[in-house]
Amino acid sequence: MRVSTAQYYQSSIFGLQNLQSQLSEIQNKISSNKKRLQASDDPESAIQSARLQQGLASIDQYDKNNKIATAQNELMDSVLNQIVQVLNRAKELGIQSNNGALSSADKNQITTQLQSLATQLLDLENTKDSNGNYLFSGFKTSPPFTQNSAGVFEYEGDKNNKQQIQVGYQKLVSVNESGYDLFESITSEVETKSLLNTVNDLSHAIYSSKETTNQQEIKNNLTHLDLVLDHISAARTRIAGRLQYLDDMTQVNDAARLESKKLISQLDDIDFPAMVSELNLKTTLLQAAQASFAKISDLNLFNFLN
Repeated sequence: MRVSTAQYYQSSIFGLQNLQSQLSEIQNKISSNKKRLQASDDPESAIQSARLQQGLASIDQYDKNNKIATAQNELMDSVLNQIVQVLNRAKELGIQSNNGALSSADKNQITTQLQSLATQLLDLENTKDSNGNYLFSGFKTSPPFTQNSAGVFEYEGDKNNKQQIQVGYQKLVSVNESGYDLFESITSEVETKSLLNTVNDLSHAIYSSKETTNQQEIKNNLTHLDLVLDHISAARTRIAGRLQYLDDMTQVNDAARLESKKLISQLDDIDFPAMVSELNLKTTLLQAAQASFAKISDLNLFNFLN
């Protein structure tokens, strides 16, 4: 079967155009460093890459949440540490007040100091975070602890509220402690009473003991302060555990991010040396095809003239 000159020219031009198209595609891939210039080039790998990219976005959000949770728990631990220091001072004053050698003036001075400590505790229990939210109020935006006209302290925040935030795939961590559990519902063998009212009552007991012996009431309040300290100690242990968990999750997320980026690179990025090699090969083939086409075209023209 003979191939006409027109057919030969048409076939040759098509071949040259195809090689030029392949060469252009390779050059674009090298320029973009991407295997796919469009999703339709490899739909399956494009879908896999998109899913991994979504996973990376989730990991980035987990990291942001981790920083929030870490800041909240560190702030809580700092505030609780300050409260412990205030309570230890209140205990010292309470124990000191049981000294029978103290004068009324001495006890009056202790009472004044305890009232000052109660004010410090109120401020600490109403601490706000960096966003202006009350640390121990739950979802409520008002101060969790207030003092009514009778001088009694009351809790106005959410009761038994636990706020959590996602820091990993199906991994949640608490970012608060219940102000009610920590400072309000402290139960002893005698009664259930809040921390602030305990300090207040201790102050009143010492004040009244200026004239009469009120050692049992003082002792009951000191016992109550010990219970509060136990509650706070347990809370700080929980917070320390969360902070360690958050640190562990940071490492887990970092490893997941690294692996995801590696897989995305394998799906999306070209093998540069291999692609350059293919570019050189296609360039050589195109040049050879162009030279061959030119020679045959000149020969056909020569035969026509002769």
